[in-house]
Amino acid sequence: MKKEPRIWIVIADGSRARIVAPHDRASAYKTLRAFDSPEARRSAHALGEDLPGRVQESAASGRHAVEPRTDAHMHAEAAFLRELATAIVAADQQDSFDHLLLVAQPRVAAALVDQLPHAVKSKITGQLAKDLTKVPDHQLASHLEAALGLS
Repeated sequence: MKKEPRIWIVIADGSRARIVAPHDRASAYKTLRAFDSPEARRSAHALGEDLPGRVQESAASGRHAVEPRTDAHMHAEAAFLRELATAIVAADQQDSFDHLLLVAQPRVAAALVDQLPHAVKSKITGQLAKDLTKVPDHQLASHLEAALGLS
């Protein structure tokens, strides 16, 4: 008898994610694990970004603002996506899924895929460029079935 493939659907944005899988009933989904990064949702001021510092030009009397080298929000988002990727890789090593579907905005999906090793990337069978992080499990079917060809 042929084994039914195990499909995981990763629904993510830059600060929230969850892994869902088809449930026993047709068109039903169940959250297996949820991730949250309040840090990535904090305001720029709360993350330490305030007005940029100022420097005095040595050749003239002008002063200029100094832009930060990294954006605190992008840094917090990258850390969150690394955490999510680590969890996906650990699940792959435990053979928890056969196929992976990504549901995220293109920028977030690309950043997440960059964090995954080739073995996991090869299991990605579809992507949907939507933010469904706030859609409850019982409403996912209408979003996922047609877009990803699930049944």
